[in-house]
Amino acid sequence: MKDKSNNTNRNRKKAPGKKKKGIQNSNLNIESVNCYVCGKPIKEIISAIAYGPNGEATHFDCVLKRLREEKDIKEDQKVQYIGNGMFAITERKKSTPENPLEFNILEKIVVENKEIKPEWRIDIRDNTVG
Repeated sequence: MKDKSNNTNRNRKKAPGKKKKGIQNSNLNIESVNCYVCGKPIKEIISAIAYGPNGEATHFDCVLKRLREEKDIKEDQKVQYIGNGMFAITERKKSTPENPLEFNILEKIVVENKEIKPEWRIDIRDNTVG
C-alpha cells in the first residue's frame, strides 16, 4: 500500500474569505494592462498568459475559456495547463489504485510563442530583478 502522508495538502480546502495572495501590479511599479480577450484589467500580471498574434497579456481563465470554445471538447475531456506556455486536451484513464489520477494527453496546444518577447513581460522582468 502506498504511503499517502505527502498528499495531506492536496485535499485541504481554503478558509472561506481568504484569497490567494499574488504579486499585484502595483507592487511591480508597472502600468495597468488590460486582458486581450475580455478587456478587463489584469490585477496579477505575473500570472498572465502571452496570447494572440503578438503575445498580448491575457487572464489565465480567459485563455482556458477561449480554448474550450475553439476546440471540440467532449464531456469526458478537459483543457489543462501543462506548463511552459502549453495547454492540452486531456482525458482521464480508468482509475486504478496505483494510478488514481492518470490521464492521456489527446492534443497539445502551444499558446505562448517563445520567439515573441512581449513588452509587458520585459516590464515584469525589469521590475522584479535586482
